[in-house]
Amino acid sequence: TRRARPGDEPRPPGTNSAGAGWDYLRPETTFAARATSDRPRYTAEELTENVDIEPERRLRVLELFYALDEVTHYEVLGVESTADKKAIKKAYYDLAQEFHPDRYFRKELGSYKPKLEAIFKRLTEAHDTLTRNQLRSAYDAELARVARARGLRIVEGARATTIEPGPDGVRV
Repeated sequence: TRRARPGDEPRPPGTNSAGAGWDYLRPETTFAARATSDRPRYTAEELTENVDIEPERRLRVLELFYALDEVTHYEVLGVESTADKKAIKKAYYDLAQEFHPDRYFRKELGSYKPKLEAIFKRLTEAHDTLTRNQLRSAYDAELARVARARGLRIVEGARATTIEPGPDGVRV
């Protein structure tokens, strides 16, 4: 974890530096909850692979990796859809410290190396998209278009952009 710096304020548990919830990144909460089935998407072999990564972090890597295709840029960074550029950058740098592949330099990573690279690539893509006004506007418009096409509505100001069932009750 990062050392406290002058001016740092204590944060409630389960929040990032912007105060947005990190429920999906806390060890006791998992991305598996987003899955449509009750089974984890990773295998026991992946979780018990002989690598130089702590078991809790392995679980976090696997759950985030297998959820990458289902989460928005806001969710992957753990920020609200109304987060400003400073909050997005802070969340990105906090997560980059944990998931950057160079953190594990000279460690045995096995199948986790490409997973960490994919996670870091997605974090960077989310950061780059959400910190550039034109790209963010286009991304938000695409989220809204997809939600409308699926009969869903977007709830702004939630922990992240939340998509809920629309009047016809369609669920993602």
